[in-house]
Amino acid sequence: MTSDLLEKLLTSSLQQEYKSKLFSAYAEDYMTKKIALQMYTLHMPVTKGIFAEAWNCVDEREQEQLLLENCTVLDAVELAQKFKEMGGNYTALADRTKRREINLSATPQHIQLAKHLQTIGYITSWEEKEEKTFGSVLEKETSRKRLKLRIRQIKQPN
Repeated sequence: MTSDLLEKLLTSSLQQEYKSKLFSAYAEDYMTKKIALQMYTLHMPVTKGIFAEAWNCVDEREQEQLLLENCTVLDAVELAQKFKEMGGNYTALADRTKRREINLSATPQHIQLAKHLQTIGYITSWEEKEEKTFGSVLEKETSRKRLKLRIRQIKQPN
């Protein structure tokens, strides 16, 4: 097997059952950026090991997509580490030393992330809110949907 051959087989007209078996057997050893970014679209059975290899194949801009599409394979500790690595808006999610609320845009991927974070006890709850803002350039009010996530505090060992 080669990385190039695995890419071709996974995007071929081969039956899904066989693609999944090939992916499970070879993805960790022959992961490429192309495979990493298409795992979700191709409905591949992603494991923690496969995710780790995929993470190393993509650049920082693509890590967000990879994480949001495959967040359900990671536990709370792993997600906190990935949030730290990603930085930006996700840095606040990584810090669980105190209870607080974090806002994210209400995209389908963020909603999926919020559901998973609640399932694994990373957050206590989440809700979707409409946020109104006044645009001074166009002089009109606009609204956008936001997610409010309530981070669960974890006790730090002394």
